[in-house]
Amino acid sequence: MSALRRLAESIGIEIVGFAEADAFIDEFLDTDDHSSNTWYHPGNLFSLSGNKIKIDGDAPGVGMFFVPEDGSPEVKVERLNENGPASLRGIIPNCDAERCKIEIRTQFSGANGRPLKTIRVIKSSFSLERA
Repeated sequence: MSALRRLAESIGIEIVGFAEADAFIDEFLDTDDHSSNTWYHPGNLFSLSGNKIKIDGDAPGVGMFFVPEDGSPEVKVERLNENGPASLRGIIPNCDAERCKIEIRTQFSGANGRPLKTIRVIKSSFSLERA
């Protein structure tokens, strides 16, 4: 038997956990208009999907925000009915801006239920236009 085969027989693999994945926003769905990553209509229901987007922590500034691209004041989402690591659902706030991005500000770590010491900001890669 060759030396390489003898070496291969003694190699073992141990899986110690999953690789840490970054937090991201994947899709904003206006569930009343059935539009994905394009439009928002204040007062409609929305569903947001992604990774590590759960809103968690007690630091000031934690939440989900519509951030206008024109520099107007941001608007916090006050009505959420689902808040999970991969999905948020609620009602779109009254935001007068023509175009917005979504920002999640959270201390959610996804590890052992312990919050992060500082706020993590997760920004959408897409812009939403007011319907």
